[in-house]
Amino acid sequence: MGKKGIETLVGLFVLMGMLGLVFLALKAANLASFGAATPTR
Repeated sequence: MGKKGIETLVGLFVLMGMLGLVFLALKAANLASFGAATPTR
């Protein structure tokens, strides 16, 4: 795997980490009532 592949993997991990932080922040603020995981009905 060359430098490009490692950079791509690092970018994906950073992106996933940021999405996880945003999801946890929304869940902690009780604003994660979107999507099919938490139906509002």
